[in-house]
Amino acid sequence: MTQETYQHFRYEIALGAVIPMPRPKLEYFPMKQYSFQQFLHTICKTQLGSLGKKGDRWELGPDAPPEAALNSRPDITVLLDYSEKIGILIPSLNGQTFIKEDDIYTVYQLSPSYWERFDKFDE
Repeated sequence: MTQETYQHFRYEIALGAVIPMPRPKLEYFPMKQYSFQQFLHTICKTQLGSLGKKGDRWELGPDAPPEAALNSRPDITVLLDYSEKIGILIPSLNGQTFIKEDDIYTVYQLSPSYWERFDKFDE
């Protein structure tokens, strides 16, 4: 995570610019990934519980197919880290967690300030 790329991401988000989804697309809600914001809206609001963390590692929800693993996509996990750092993503407000593969999985959601702001990226 370089300071320059982080600043650029933050600037683009502040402007409301569409950030293209990194390619190849994840095979997880594949028709809803034209932008990174759409991806976040889908997995952190529409399908709440589809994104979380086990420890400090991002993971997709329990219904994600194996080929959609985030551990093989550092391009996406860096964007998720940026999103958490600037407050777009936060742990679920209702404290939603569950056990996944013998470890605690903490559900992440859009923060209140982005909850409706990203609705324009809904399909």
